[in-house]
Amino acid sequence: MKEIIINLQEVRSSQDAVLATQETALKEKCVHIEELQQQFDKSKVVLKTELEKEKLLHRELQVKFAELEDQIHDRNKTIEEMQEKLKVVNADLEASKDYCKLMDVNQTNIVKLCQELECPTKSLNSTIMEICSDFDVFDQNSYDTLQYEYAHKDKRTENILNIIKMTLHELRLSQKVISHLSLTNTELNKTLDEQQTLVENSKKDKEEVCNLKTRIRELEIIAQKRNDYLNNIIKSKESLKDIVQKVFTSRNDLDTVLSSSLQKWDEILSKFQNILHNENPISEQFKQLQAKKASLENILYKYRTDHLENIKYVLDILWEKFLWTEKKLHDTYLCTVHEKECLDILTNVEENQFSNEKIIMDLELEKNKALCNNILKSEEEMQSFIVLVTSYENGLKSGEIKTQSDIDKKLQNQINQLTKEKKDLKNTIDSTRSRNVKLEKNMDDLRMELKRLKSETKSMVDFDVMRSLKDELERMKEQNQQLEKKQIEKDESSKTAKQEFESQLRKVHATYEQKLEDMKQKMKKAYNEQVAKLNSNQENIIQEKLQNQMESMCQKQREEINKYKTHVGELSSQLWSVGEKLLIEQQQKQEALQRLKELQVKLKETETNQQISMISRRTSKLEKQEMIPENVQQTTQRVTVITEETFERRHSVRSLQAMGNAFKAEDEEEVFDNVYLADMKTGYCLPSTDVNRLSVLQMRNAQCKPHLKSSYPAEMQFLPPSLTEEDIKSGSVTEDVFNDSLSQSLLPDQKAKKKDRSQTSYKKPGPPTPSKNGGRLSLQGNELRSPSSRILRERNADRRTTATPHTLKHLFTLKRQDENASNTPKGRRISSIFRKSRMQ
Repeated sequence: MKEIIINLQEVRSSQDAVLATQETALKEKCVHIEELQQQFDKSKVVLKTELEKEKLLHRELQVKFAELEDQIHDRNKTIEEMQEKLKVVNADLEASKDYCKLMDVNQTNIVKLCQELECPTKSLNSTIMEICSDFDVFDQNSYDTLQYEYAHKDKRTENILNIIKMTLHELRLSQKVISHLSLTNTELNKTLDEQQTLVENSKKDKEEVCNLKTRIRELEIIAQKRNDYLNNIIKSKESLKDIVQKVFTSRNDLDTVLSSSLQKWDEILSKFQNILHNENPISEQFKQLQAKKASLENILYKYRTDHLENIKYVLDILWEKFLWTEKKLHDTYLCTVHEKECLDILTNVEENQFSNEKIIMDLELEKNKALCNNILKSEEEMQSFIVLVTSYENGLKSGEIKTQSDIDKKLQNQINQLTKEKKDLKNTIDSTRSRNVKLEKNMDDLRMELKRLKSETKSMVDFDVMRSLKDELERMKEQNQQLEKKQIEKDESSKTAKQEFESQLRKVHATYEQKLEDMKQKMKKAYNEQVAKLNSNQENIIQEKLQNQMESMCQKQREEINKYKTHVGELSSQLWSVGEKLLIEQQQKQEALQRLKELQVKLKETETNQQISMISRRTSKLEKQEMIPENVQQTTQRVTVITEETFERRHSVRSLQAMGNAFKAEDEEEVFDNVYLADMKTGYCLPSTDVNRLSVLQMRNAQCKPHLKSSYPAEMQFLPPSLTEEDIKSGSVTEDVFNDSLSQSLLPDQKAKKKDRSQTSYKKPGPPTPSKNGGRLSLQGNELRSPSSRILRERNADRRTTATPHTLKHLFTLKRQDENASNTPKGRRISSIFRKSRMQ
C-alpha cells in the first residue's frame, strides 16, 4: 500500500507540474489576449478617427449639396426671367404683325390707285407724244409755214396752247406724283424687307423658346428625380441612423454590463485569492470551485469575443453603406454632364435600399439582448460561486471539510477540465480562423472598391480620398499580416501544447481505465444483487396489498349491486301496479261521468213530473223512521235502501285493497261510487228537492258556530226561489240530528259536511276508538269541518314532506289490516291521493 501511495504521490506531483506548466501557458495566453485587446483598442481608435473623417466628408458633401441646390435655385430664377422676356418679345411681335397688316392694306390701296391711273396716264402719254411729234415736225419743216398757219389760225393755236399748258402742268404734277410714288414704293419695299427679316427672326425666337422650354422641363424632371432620389437616400440613411443608434445604445449597455461583470469577477478573484490559489487542496468543494471558476472564465471570454465580433461586423456594414452612399451622391452630381446616364440612374431607383442592413441590425440587437440576458445569468452564477466560496472558507475555518482519499475522482475532474480547456482552445482557434477569413473577405472587398474608385476617380480632381483609402489599405494589410503572424504563432504553440497534452492524457487514461473498470464491475454486481432483492420484496408486498384491496372492493361492489337490484325490482313492480291502478281509476271515472250525465237528465225529468204533496209525505215518513231506535227491525222501503247501500259500499271498498285500505276507517267520508247510480236508476233514493230539507240544513247550521254557518249554495238550486240564504243560516231547530248521508252523497259538488259534536275524532296518528253513536264508517274522516280540525290539518300539512319517493314507499309498503283496526294517517293520505285523481 505504501508503494501504491508513493506511486500515486509521484503521479500527483507530475500532474501538478503539468498543471503548473499549463497555468503558465494559460497566463501567456492571457497576456497574448490582452495584447490582442490592446491592438483591438488601437484599431478601434483608428476606426473612430476614420469615422470622424467620414463624418467631416459627409458634412462637406452636405455643404456641396446645399451649394448645388442654390445653383439650381439661381437657374430657376434665370429661367423665369427668360420666360418674362419671351412674353415681352411675343407682345412686340404681335404689335409688328398688326402694323404689317395695316401696311399691306395700304399697299393694296396704292396698287388699286395705280391701276386706276394707268389708263389716264397712258392716254396722257399718247397725247403728249402726239403733241411732241407734231411740234417737232413743225419745227423741222419750216418756221415760215407755221407762222403762216399761226397767222391764219390764231384762235386755234391759242386753244391748243392752253391745252398744252394744261397737259404740261398735269404732266409735271403726274411726274411729281410718280416720283413721290416711286419714293414711297422704295420705302415700302424697304419696310417689307425689314418685316420679312423680323418675321424670320420671330420664328427663330419661337423655336429657341420651344427648345428652352423643353430644356427647362427636362431639367425640372431631372431636378425632381434627383431630389426624390436624394430624399429616399436621406430617409433610408435616417432610418439606418435610428437603428444604428439603437445598436450603439445596446452596445454601450452591453459594454457597461460586461465591464461591471468583469469588475465583479476581478473583485471576487482578488477577494478569494488565498483560497483559490491554495497549493494542496484535496476536497471536493475545492474541485467544484475550480470547475465553477473555469466555466465562468470561459463564459466571460466567450461573451467578450462575441461582443467584439458583433462590433466589427456592424462597423463593416456601416463602412460599406457609407461608400455606397458616397458613390450614389457622386453619380447624382455628375448628372449635369451626362444627362441620359443620369436619367437611367434616377429611373432605376431602388426601394428599401437598406432592408438587408435593417434586418442585420435587428439581428444584432437581438444578439445584444441575448448577450445581456446571458451576462445577467452569469452574474447569478457568480453570486452562487461567491456563496460556494464563502461556505468553503467557513468550512476551512471551522475544520469541517475533510480530505478525500479517492484520488481517482480528483484525476478524473482534472481530465475533464483539461478536455474543456482543449475544447475552448479549439473554439478560439476556430474563431481566429473565421476572423482571418472575414478579414480576407474584407480585403478583397476593399480591393474591389479601390478598383472601382480608381475607375471613377479618373474624371474627378479629389485625390485626397484616394490617398486616405490607400493609407487605410496599407494599415489594414499591416494589421492582417500581424494577425496572420500571431495566428501562426498561436497554431504552433497550440499544436505543441496539444501534443504534450494528448501524450499525458493517453498515459493517464491507460492507468486509470483498468482501475475504473474493476471498480465498476464490483459496484455493478453489488448493485444488481441489492436491486434484485429490493424488487422481489417490493413486488410481493405490492401484490398482497393489491389483492386485499381488490377483495374488499369486490365485496363492497357486490353488496351495492344487490341493493340496487332489489330496489330496482321493487320500483318496477310499484310502477306496474300504479300504472294498472291509474288505468282502472280512469276507466271508472269515465263511466261515472257518463252515468252522472244520464242521471242528471233523468232527475230533471222527474222533478217536473213529481208533485209537492207526495214529496212532503215521503219526507215525513222518513224522518219518523229515523227516530225509531236501531234495535227495532224496520220494514219500510227506506231501511232496505240503507242496508243495500252499506253492503254495496263495503263491496266498493274491497276494490281498493291494493292500496292498503281493506277496511273502512271511522273518520273517512263515503266515496261516490257506481252503486249510487244503480240505486238512483232503481228508484231507491229520492231527489232532495223537498221543502222540509230546509229544516235539516237549519239544524246543521244551529249546531255550528256563527262564523262557520253555511248557506249551502249547491242545494239552493233545488229549493224554491222564495227561500233565501238567511233563512237557511237562521232559525232554531228542535228536532234531532238527521244523518242524511245518502242525500249528501248524491250531491257531487258538496264536500263540507258538518258532524255531531258528540262524535269523537282523531287528528294524530294512532288507532281510533269507536264513536258514541256507532255511526257508519267513512273513507275520509280526518277532514273534519270544525275549526280546530282545520287548524290542525293545516299544521300537519306544513309538517309533511313533499318528496314523492317517500310517499310511494309508504304507499307500497303498507300491510293489510284487520277489521277491528282502523287506518293510520298515512293510509288515509294514500286514499286521499287516489280520490283526488278520481274527482278530476
